[in-house]
Amino acid sequence: MSVARRLRLKTYVMIVLMVLFGAMGDVLLGKGMKETGGVALTSLASIFDGLKLGFHNQLVWMGMLSLIIFFICYLLVLSWADYSFVSPASAVSYAVVTFLGWVLLHEAVPSVRWLGVVVICGSPPANVPWTANRATAALSVLVRFATATAPHSADTSAIRPLASATGS
Repeated sequence: MSVARRLRLKTYVMIVLMVLFGAMGDVLLGKGMKETGGVALTSLASIFDGLKLGFHNQLVWMGMLSLIIFFICYLLVLSWADYSFVSPASAVSYAVVTFLGWVLLHEAVPSVRWLGVVVICGSPPANVPWTANRATAALSVLVRFATATAPHSADTSAIRPLASATGS
């Protein structure tokens, strides 16, 4: 396997791990903090009491661990990949978080919010065509998956793989 191909594969894997661990961390942290009953912002003491309750919740700790793993993956992928690709590619996590909130947390997600997710996740392929050599196929697959799972999603036929957009 060539060095360039290994680098692309490594980038794909790290971005997928970033999306998965970041999304799960957000969902676990959100669920754990909701289980505490909320943090009252009435005084400094009530804020510390609410945070103390959060730190006694297992889901909060699992969420923090997941976000730490996300951050390690983020640091690693930034050590070899272009930031101009990594940041937009990780925007797919917005769709994953919304989907997980809808499925796992039974949150109401109106069509307008799904449309916003499609706009956010559909923008990276149009904004970073110069990074086609840096895992663009993975980004296209993730964007298509995220928009395909969204009920009432907008038409995504305009989203095309970057390799074809750059003539590669």
